[in-house]
Amino acid sequence: QFGVEHLRIEQLLVVGHYGCGGVTATYKGLRLGLVDNWVSNISDIKYRNQEALERVPEEVRVDLLCELNAITQALNVAETNVVQSHWRTFREELEGGQSASTADAKTTMPKQPLDVHGWCYGLADGLVHPLVDFGPYDDVRAKAAEAIEKAVEQRAVGKKGPLVSKKLL
Repeated sequence: QFGVEHLRIEQLLVVGHYGCGGVTATYKGLRLGLVDNWVSNISDIKYRNQEALERVPEEVRVDLLCELNAITQALNVAETNVVQSHWRTFREELEGGQSASTADAKTTMPKQPLDVHGWCYGLADGLVHPLVDFGPYDDVRAKAAEAIEKAVEQRAVGKKGPLVSKKLL
């Protein structure tokens, strides 16, 4: 919220990483202790996507679950009140109307564009794999579903992430 409203960030990144111990343990049904509280949502993602996970070879399922987690968490961020309110105000300002959230403010600055990205980072190769991008005009649930299906299809034929990956370092 602080980043969006005060720092005026334009790009919000949700980045998972391949080889994540929490994702691996969840996939294997292992208990980790206190950290289970932080990774319990991954069990939900695994359960909701069980059929998709079964469509890909066993050796890539943990990496796919890492990708599904990054996509789902990016969706969760995109659906927060902070992001949804920002996008609504941004759209209203672009369309030339004054938004309800800025109508009462004494000094207002136009809303900056804001995109939410879901990526997965390869610890072994240093590559980031963009998986999904959400913006103010997107149907975020439909776009997340498309990204999940694309990740599953690519894993089913032996590909990792999108065809274009970016080297961060």
